[in-house]
This record gives sequence, C-alpha cells and structure tokens, in this order.
Amino acid sequence: MPNANGSTASEIMGLDYKTTIKPGLESFAAAVKGSSMAKLEELILLQKQSSELAAKIEGKRNRTSTLQSHIDEVSSLELCLYSLGCNLCYACVVYYA
Repeated sequence: MPNANGSTASEIMGLDYKTTIKPGLESFAAAVKGSSMAKLEELILLQKQSSELAAKIEGKRNRTSTLQSHIDEVSSLELCLYSLGCNLCYACVVYYA
C-alpha cells in the first residue's frame, strides 16, 4: 500500500517497488533508449542521403548550365552566319560545335 508521507521511493510505493515497478521502468527506459538510438541512426542515414542527392542535383545544374551556354554559343554563331548570308550556315554550325 502506498505511503504519501514517505521520503524514499520504497517508502512511498511500498516494499514491492524494487521487485515489480522498478524492473518495468528500467525495461521501458531501455526500450525508449533503443528506439531513440534507432531514430538517431535513421536520421543520420537520411541526412547523408540528402547531402548526396543535393550534390547530384548541383552537378546536374552545373552540367545543364554548361550545355545551355554551349547552345547559346551555337545559336549565336548560327545567327551570325545566317545574317552574313552564308549558304553553308548549318554545316558551319555543325563543324564548330
């Protein structure tokens, strides 16, 4: 029977505190700790995957930018040759690409 006037856990909760309640609490604490560690490991893995994906996306952005610059160059050359009246405009563009 619990004693509200006690000063220690066993006095408050009774003599069976150490044999019934404490093991249950320790088991629950161990389960919470294990679950927390699993979540932490999962978070670390997700952060690593996120960083890898961000690096891939940045690489693709850089490649797209390079390709767009090349397209702009070729378009500019094509326009220049067309404005000069070059009959071999497309052949020149292919040659300089």
